[in-house]
Amino acid sequence: MQVVNIASLVVLSIALVGCITAPQRQVKEVGAVLPDQWGDSETFSQPIPTQWVETFGDAQLNALVDTALASNYELKAAAARVGAAVAQARIDGSSRWPQFFFTADHQQVQIREAGFGASRFGVFEALFGLSWEVDVWGRIRVFQQASVFEADAMNTDYYGARLSLAARVAQSYF
Repeated sequence: MQVVNIASLVVLSIALVGCITAPQRQVKEVGAVLPDQWGDSETFSQPIPTQWVETFGDAQLNALVDTALASNYELKAAAARVGAAVAQARIDGSSRWPQFFFTADHQQVQIREAGFGASRFGVFEALFGLSWEVDVWGRIRVFQQASVFEADAMNTDYYGARLSLAARVAQSYF
């Protein structure tokens, strides 16, 4: 009987706790007026300069940031990914042009016949091929465009990683 009472008490307490709503937060004004130019809908026309650390005029900080950028393996891997994405975009775009194939082969053949000796001759073979898929529906063009966008995204990630690393070094330095 006690087990049933304890179990019903636990179920009842869980049910009551589940019905409680979270308290409402009161938004307080801080009194600061934000300029309209700080809105999130504005796009930036100029990218952040790559040598922004030099604006501090500290040679030691510049050397530390340059060392960090040159010796960071994650950054080197990101740069390699950018190169691979650019190469893939070129490969994906190559299907828009005619493809020419050439294969050459040479074989020496010797045939032995009973009573006649051996005959020897060479076989030369050259194969040519030309193919071209006309991109009527734009499938190849769109595929290449997606690869170019992918390469641009990788490049942006690379520059973001550079900026982040330089900022962390500068923050640690100061």
